[in-house]
This record gives sequence, structure tokens and C-alpha cells, in this order.
Amino acid sequence: MAGMRNKFVNDFKLEIGLYLSASGATRTAIDTMNSIGFSACYTTINNFKRKLTNEHPLNIRKFFSDHVKIYLF
Repeated sequence: MAGMRNKFVNDFKLEIGLYLSASGATRTAIDTMNSIGFSACYTTINNFKRKLTNEHPLNIRKFFSDHVKIYLF
């Protein structure tokens, strides 16, 4: 798995890293898992979480603006 470089493996590594982060694993633990090829690095995980946090309010507004129009008419 560590030698494979494709979208599905990279997404899986990110998911493992997000799970580790959510479960309270330290930065060192996540980077150790990255060094053996089972997770994304801590910086990648942190950037992904920051991106989700920034985009979430926009996605909520877009969802309601698209769906509220349907029910008003």
C-alpha cells in the first residue's frame, strides 16, 4: 500500500489521518504513521480540516438557497 500512488490510496490515507486526528492522536503519532506509509502527514490533514471548516458555511448557504426556492413557489 505504501508504494502505491493513486487517488484511492491517497484518499484512504487521508481518511486514516482524519480518524487519527479525531481520536486524539498526537501530531507525532500521525507523522509516524505517515513515515511507514499508512497515513497522510499531519500538515495535509490539518490543511484539509481547515479547508472543510472554511467551506462549510458556504455549502450550507448554497444548499438552502437552492432548496428553499423550490418550496417557496
